[in-house]
Amino acid sequence: MLAVVLGAGWYVGTKPRSQSSEAIAEAAKAATAAAAAGCSGIREIPPYPQDLDRAHIGGQVPALPPLSSYPSTPPASGPHAPTPLDAGAYASPPPVAGAIHSLEHGGVIVWYAPSQAAAARQLAAFFAKPENRDHVIVAPYSYPSQGPAGSLPNGVGMAVVAWHKLQTCRVPSLPVAAAFIGKYAGPTEFLPFRLHPRGYQGEAPEAGFPI
Repeated sequence: MLAVVLGAGWYVGTKPRSQSSEAIAEAAKAATAAAAAGCSGIREIPPYPQDLDRAHIGGQVPALPPLSSYPSTPPASGPHAPTPLDAGAYASPPPVAGAIHSLEHGGVIVWYAPSQAAAARQLAAFFAKPENRDHVIVAPYSYPSQGPAGSLPNGVGMAVVAWHKLQTCRVPSLPVAAAFIGKYAGPTEFLPFRLHPRGYQGEAPEAGFPI
């Protein structure tokens, strides 16, 4: 356990994130796999406008804004449900407002286009395992009532998202997802003041809170 003392009365503790040996092995293939899967680089996504990046629906924001108002498709932050979505693999599209809240807690979401469901089965099975599930959500992205922003962009079969981070691929890729998760999925416990165990490269404001 790492311990840091910050001024009078502040004690901070955390446990580093641990990855399974199979996740580490998959992530090691990411560079080659990214080229084969037609993946972009990892993009930095700006905050939601009007200082509403962390707003709760029902509080500052009365209802979920149109997904088209978010700075990226799929969203990488912004107004969200008060309760985060649980980690795990989902066979149907989960509540997107809860998924966005999970990003604030250091979650990583592996979204896939419904047309890529067969190719995403390996991903879903891999991250449904207890040793690979922590702070990871795998789900189809399909919200037809939201218009074009309710689907992944044309030519995108997988989008991997963390708070303010996004990488897209033409087809799902387990190694690419595993490498992204290794960098941006939150540590095991919450560590305030943006102090995180070595290896965590994300910027989720509540990284380590459970999902």
